[in-house]
Amino acid sequence: MTSPFIKVITHVRALPNREVELRHVLLQFVENRRQEKGCSSCELLQNHIDSTEFLILQHWESQARVKSEFSPDYFREAVEESTELLAEPIQISWYDFVEP
Repeated sequence: MTSPFIKVITHVRALPNREVELRHVLLQFVENRRQEKGCSSCELLQNHIDSTEFLILQHWESQARVKSEFSPDYFREAVEESTELLAEPIQISWYDFVEP
């Protein structure tokens, strides 16, 4: 059985020596995302060993809510002006919480 909650995990990789610039853009995205109705949490993580790798973890209260407002291009559009900072395409995955 799946729950109505959904976790969105976004993987982003910066070009070498562009991590600080990309981190600034991602922090702004995370701050804005936290303000959206239905988003119960949004965190930015940076890999401890490979500083070019970032993860954004979003926890949404309702699948219907996130699916109505979150298009696959939402994140890409949010950082479109920073594509020169990216080493590879952004990867976005959606996960359902699994309950017994």
